[in-house]
Amino acid sequence: NMSKELLETIDQPATSLAQLSGQTWTLEQILEPLLKQFLRDLDVLQLKGFEPFRPIYEQHLAFKGKAMTCSDGLKTVKGIC
Repeated sequence: NMSKELLETIDQPATSLAQLSGQTWTLEQILEPLLKQFLRDLDVLQLKGFEPFRPIYEQHLAFKGKAMTCSDGLKTVKGIC
């Protein structure tokens, strides 16, 4: 629900549901559909595993096929995403 003016004070790209939709939102309006979808997806995951989600997951991998380094502060793991 941030205004355009407030969004412009952020030092990186940002947006707001209010700016995108032209209306303000309550937490319930956002959480209810998210929870319903989460529960539907959880049912699918429990019945069929990850495979039904794989295509869209792979479409959204920003660094797919690229070298990656991850560290948890104690150990470092290198690999290909």
